[in-house]
Amino acid sequence: MINVYVELEKIRFRNKLEFSLQVSEDILEKNPYIPAMILQPLIENSITHGISNKPEGGKVQLEIFVKNGSLQVIIGDDGIGRKAAQQIKKKRPQNFEGISAINTKQRIEILRKSGYKEAFYKMEDLFDSSGNAIGTKGIVSLPLKNQYDQKN
Repeated sequence: MINVYVELEKIRFRNKLEFSLQVSEDILEKNPYIPAMILQPLIENSITHGISNKPEGGKVQLEIFVKNGSLQVIIGDDGIGRKAAQQIKKKRPQNFEGISAINTKQRIEILRKSGYKEAFYKMEDLFDSSGNAIGTKGIVSLPLKNQYDQKN
């Protein structure tokens, strides 16, 4: 589903968007359960706030792997960074409010209350050696559960 969403966004941005998906081999065997509407809003956020504001476009990477028995999902972009995106946001109408990060945090909290105690989500700004913003990275960690496990 993520690939289809990104392909539609590539059309919208006239192919100024690159996307890469890396899934570790051991993940494929485990059929991991990733709850609905966790990843798509984060990818959308990277595209909308990071990449769409770069005239030359940019790249979004999605990486999924296992670390310490948990499913790790990293969404990175080489966009303008959160500080620059915040400045652009200030120029929008007062009633505009970006909610994908807020919604993702709320979804993770709901998951934590329903048995995914180790689940977390955080955002990190990326900088080059001179301190210039070079993108953003979102990290989601979920318990590694099989999507066919009746206890999900």
